[in-house]
Parts: sequence; C-alpha cells; structure tokens
Amino acid sequence: MAEGQLPEGKYVWTQDGAASNTSDLYQKFCTAIMAHFWPKDMWPSSSPDLNPLDFAVWGELERKTNRLLIQMWML
Repeated sequence: MAEGQLPEGKYVWTQDGAASNTSDLYQKFCTAIMAHFWPKDMWPSSSPDLNPLDFAVWGELERKTNRLLIQMWML
C-alpha cells in the first residue's frame, strides 16, 4: 500500500488461509514491507476470535439457505 493512502494510526492486517495469502512469495513480500508482520505459522488455525465472519455470519447464512432448500424440496 502506498504511503499516505491511509490515515495516521496503527493497523492490524489480517488474512484468511487462502493459498494466495499463504504462499512463500507473498509471505516474504509481507515480511519485507511490514515491520511487525506475523507469518502464517503464528496465527492459530480456526480461531473464531480472528475470523468472526467464518464463525458468525456464514453459519447464519448457511442455516437460512439450508432451511430454504428443505422447504423447496418438500414442495
């Protein structure tokens, strides 16, 4: 990210476990440009604290869509 694009302050850069985010090339790039970058091995896997969308929003969406599919199937 180019300097000056974000307001002054501290930021936390988080990512999911997608292959593009965990590749060696990307990990080396982030290590080079971010002073306090945590490599993929430092993040706990399947942590609801770090991935609230994976555990809150997607679960609710799945329940709603599954209910709809069951209702359609019963017709």
